[in-house]
Amino acid sequence: MFAGMLALWRMCRGTKAVLAVVILGIVARIAFLNFPHSDDVHRYIWEGRIQNLGHNPFALAPDAQKLETARDDNWEGINHKHVSTSYWPFSQMLFRAVVSAAPSPLAFKILFTLFDLGIMLLLFALMRRLNTPPHHLLLYALNPLVLVYTAGEGHLEIVVAFWLMLSMLAYAKRRYALMYVSLGLAVMTKVPAAIVVPFLVRRNNLRLAPLFGIPFLLSVPYLTDGVSFLHVPAMFAREYHYNGLADFLLRPILGGSNVLPVLACLLLITLATIFLLTTDRIRASMYALGAFLVFSTTVHPWYLLTITPFLVLYRSGPWLALHITSVALIFVFNPWARDPFWHATNLLITFEYVPFVIMGLRAMVTGNRHGPGHYGSPQDVSVVVPARNEQDHIRMCLDSIRNQEGVREILVVDGGSDDRTREIAEGAAGTRVIDSPSGRGVQIRRGAREAGGDVVLVLHADSRLQPDAVPRVIDILRRRPDVVGGSFSARYDSSQTRFRFTEFLNNLRARVFGISFGDQGQFFRRKSIADRIPPLRLMEDIELSLLIKEFGAAGFVRGGVVSSTRGWERAGYARNFLKVISLTTLYIVRRAFGLCSKDCADFERMYYGKARA
Repeated sequence: MFAGMLALWRMCRGTKAVLAVVILGIVARIAFLNFPHSDDVHRYIWEGRIQNLGHNPFALAPDAQKLETARDDNWEGINHKHVSTSYWPFSQMLFRAVVSAAPSPLAFKILFTLFDLGIMLLLFALMRRLNTPPHHLLLYALNPLVLVYTAGEGHLEIVVAFWLMLSMLAYAKRRYALMYVSLGLAVMTKVPAAIVVPFLVRRNNLRLAPLFGIPFLLSVPYLTDGVSFLHVPAMFAREYHYNGLADFLLRPILGGSNVLPVLACLLLITLATIFLLTTDRIRASMYALGAFLVFSTTVHPWYLLTITPFLVLYRSGPWLALHITSVALIFVFNPWARDPFWHATNLLITFEYVPFVIMGLRAMVTGNRHGPGHYGSPQDVSVVVPARNEQDHIRMCLDSIRNQEGVREILVVDGGSDDRTREIAEGAAGTRVIDSPSGRGVQIRRGAREAGGDVVLVLHADSRLQPDAVPRVIDILRRRPDVVGGSFSARYDSSQTRFRFTEFLNNLRARVFGISFGDQGQFFRRKSIADRIPPLRLMEDIELSLLIKEFGAAGFVRGGVVSSTRGWERAGYARNFLKVISLTTLYIVRRAFGLCSKDCADFERMYYGKARA
């Protein structure tokens, strides 16, 4: 089934073909309604029924003596009868409504399928907003995991996924009131959805945050004496463990009593890293949900339903692999799988997670992450060289650019030089000099707005391009239409060990996190972010990296730039190393919380000791 989905995804490109396959997905959902339902459905029916009898499912477990007279055949199929509900108030109201209308597993499966189809509509709207090719919708429409665990087994997670995708669409459209209400409904369906909330809260929507609390009013009818909505979820995390990746790896080492605090700490560290370094907040939401699953003690395959819609936008290889291998767990939950081979939990977990881990590590090391957008094939490059008093280096820099294939123009943006920089640049063939106020970010902004090429490449005046650097930039942008920009792997013009170490760290950071420094050379599609570059006096390279990540995928080109070590030698290596790390960290943290000044003049003073004229 997965092979068929991937084959159709690769073959179908036209709108009519995609529509035909989506219709096929709808037909498949109808067929899967005949699939054996999950035992979770028995609890849905039970909890809806006892509400209609006037009881509170948060206060009474299914085996409560008070409910003995209500027991029926459906009660026999409930798991964990000694535990009250873990489903939050919106879920409970949904259960009650369905049971009142048609108390059957089929009714729940039909309802969940409607939410599933609603996700397809939301994804279609979100894809149009993010310029995502329409055929990527097939990764959801024909996804076997969705078919099996929604129309097939009937799991509630699809409702959570619906509210999450509605909140993502609302965020993309800046309809923040709807976003907050949708997030509240997601949490009121199942509490783990709360993991997403911090990633969508921004300074420009904070005033509407109280709307998040409106769906919590649904909890009022269930607030009887002694009720705690968090008691059962906390108990499951503490006392039950099944199929969690980090839990599987750490429990034998730490022991059962110590593993939960360690998992919680690792989750918090991971979430903080995602919050600071992932500027695309929809992608960050996917990463947060993924981190929660990785560090959870219990992970059933249908929990992946909250991740599945994001595959349409970001086409994550590791998560797609986990979708495929998780299907093996169907055998664990079906009584006809009598062969004990299928119940060897350690074997199943190994089979399930090894491809996920290998592909995840590879994606991290190579920086091969997909973006939601789809951009055209670039033809030429404008090279922007911000310069100020660079007479000793500018000629070599321009010579390295001039003979590159694909260069449309060279723009030297002079920030008020009082040496021969401007004279040398004006005498160089194919070079145009533009005047600008000083400040490298100010100059880059001016050059990007003057550029006419499909791609803008920013090169420091004391750096030089290696042969074929520009053609390699054009090549990666043609091969990867989702890549907005990126950087080169750079080396310094010194063979000293300390600079080789610095090169390694710089290139590793650019690969893994997509954050590069200016002396690595940075490039981007002009129409994507040229008008969004702020006039910063310092930290412009970090800001440009984060902008690229916000609007798409970041690329990484091996080789390409040789940079000068003069700044390091002038300031002192150790001192400059620590200063660069501290200022970069400070800027990323401040930016994440919206606390940076408009021009970052304060960072310039911290770096140089005083603002430069």
